[in-house]
Amino acid sequence: MARTGRPPKPTALKLIEGNPGKRRAKGEPKPPPSKPRRPQWLVGYARTEWDRVVPTLDRLGLLTTIDRTVLAAYCEAAAGLKAASQDLRKRGYLIPSVRHDGETLVKNPSNQLLRDYSRLVATYSSMLGLSPGDRVRLSGEAAPSTDLGLDAVLNQ
Repeated sequence: MARTGRPPKPTALKLIEGNPGKRRAKGEPKPPPSKPRRPQWLVGYARTEWDRVVPTLDRLGLLTTIDRTVLAAYCEAAAGLKAASQDLRKRGYLIPSVRHDGETLVKNPSNQLLRDYSRLVATYSSMLGLSPGDRVRLSGEAAPSTDLGLDAVLNQ
């Protein structure tokens, strides 16, 4: 059954933001951080992308072994995004097509692939915490404040 609407907010984030509804906070399961093994079936740029992002995500403590499939899907989507982008650069946005009434220009199918892979990369990136906003959301920590409160003023 597909879930609709906003994804649930992590408990740590609810605690930071407050609980206006006064509902009981449920803790979500937290597997221990651990670096997943790279799947053997990842090849080419997908493998390169894995090797690029895993060390950093591991250092940040954002990975567990159960993240392996989502991470592999992200890497495959990133490889597809790169391939579609390269094809568009090489062949252009319009390509010749031979039809029964002669040759005409049609939109390169890589346009749609680029759009599809971009969406997939954004979705998986969000799940894995690959942008600053996502990392804050995943860690449950508030973003650093630029507000100079009383303590900050007194300690200057």
